[in-house]
Amino acid sequence: MATFFALLLLVSVIGLCVGLLSPSFVSKVMGRQVSRKQVAAIFGGLSIFFFVMVGVFAPPVPKSETIPSVAHEPVATQPIEEAPAPTTTAQTESEATSTISPAVDIPSAQAVQPTPSAPSQAATLSDPIPVATPVPTPAPIIPSPAAQSEGPAVKKSTTGICHQKGTRYYNQTKNYTAYATLQACLDSGGRMPK
Repeated sequence: MATFFALLLLVSVIGLCVGLLSPSFVSKVMGRQVSRKQVAAIFGGLSIFFFVMVGVFAPPVPKSETIPSVAHEPVATQPIEEAPAPTTTAQTESEATSTISPAVDIPSAQAVQPTPSAPSQAATLSDPIPVATPVPTPAPIIPSPAAQSEGPAVKKSTTGICHQKGTRYYNQTKNYTAYATLQACLDSGGRMPK
């Protein structure tokens, strides 16, 4: 029965398309003058009705064909090896002696790939979870009251634009973070003006 209504649905959708494109063709078939609104009302209503009837008469899906829940299946995972933290040559001694220490290194793409000689083991709940470590950013310089009258060397606006002293919008920038150098401002996430 669902197949019968599916065929009627197909015919009504085709009739809707043809009737909206050429109402004169439907007028010849029906034997009276019809407008596009009337075609849309007749064939659109029939399409909705047949669509509902296909759903009503559709056979139920057997339980064996349902998709199994993902939560009940075991997930095979590879162990993650920890890689040493990358170092840069630009680290200063103050950054090296910083009180922020990483708890867990973020593994690199090479460390995640399993070696062919090592047997694959499934991860357990007791395995440590890699955590992203915060990267220390240079602290903004808070100028002294005497230096405030002169202004900082670089102002980073609230929109993230670094304005050097003597540039076009330096004096107009009121809400800012002060930096000693342009490079410190750029390193903190700022950008140059266009």
